[in-house]
Order: sequence, then structure tokens, then C-alpha cells
Amino acid sequence: MGERWLERIDLSEVPYADAVAQMQQWVRQRQEGTIRDRLVLLTHPAVITYGAGTPHQELPQDTAIPLVEVDRGGQATCHGPGQLIGYLVANLRERGPADIVRWMENGLISALDSLGFPAVRRETPPRSRAWWAYGHPGTRSSPPSACGSAGE
Repeated sequence: MGERWLERIDLSEVPYADAVAQMQQWVRQRQEGTIRDRLVLLTHPAVITYGAGTPHQELPQDTAIPLVEVDRGGQATCHGPGQLIGYLVANLRERGPADIVRWMENGLISALDSLGFPAVRRETPPRSRAWWAYGHPGTRSSPPSACGSAGE
């Protein structure tokens, strides 16, 4: 797969609901062809998102962190302050979903490696999240730590 142009947008901290509204606008613009593929990097104030498949008994009951139901599958996800989140807006007709996930994984692994964090992709069972791990800088023998994941 050849290199493709991707606009990177850095937004700092954005409340979850505001980010969703902006993403919906960008998706419409991408479908209309008025913008190119883009990767939006941001953080959210503390929020827990969950899909219709999340059992309610698995959600925290007494928490000050807002719980937001979203239109995706998967388990509950806690987004905390300082956690870098990347949202991709891309034309799926130009690339298949599996190609996009692999492309993003390879880019993140390469970026981590350039920062001194040798990373690897862990193979996962079908329909589960993929995640990347890294050893500590300068040591190949350290046990890996979770670094990122691609989910639904």
C-alpha cells in the first residue's frame, strides 16, 4: 500500500460531546469530498463511554466521572485527562477497514520506535482489540507495557 496524505489536527483537551459533534461534521465533509483524510489528536476530560453491549453491572455505580452511552459496540472505555486519543476520518472506499487499522498500527509502532520505545503488535483473536506494547527505552529484555489499542 503506497503512502497517502493525511492531515493531522491537534486539538488539546476537548469535552467528549463537543468532539463527537465536530467529528460528525468532519465525516459529512469527508463524504462530500470537501476535506481529505485526517487524524485528529486530542484528550478528553474524564469520561466513560459504553455501547449497547456493555452489561450495566459492569459500569461504575458511584462515580463523579460522566457515563456516556455511544453508538458503538465493545466494552466501556474510560478516557482520562492526559490520555492521547486519535480519531481517524478517512474514506473507507479508498481503503478497507482492515487496511486502515494495519496502516495506523504500523504508523504508531514506527513513531514509538523513533522516540526510543521499541514497539510490537500483539496478534489478537478475531473481533478483539489489537494493542501495541513497548519495552522500556534502551532495553529489549524488559517486559512489555500496554501502549495503545485499536477498538470498535
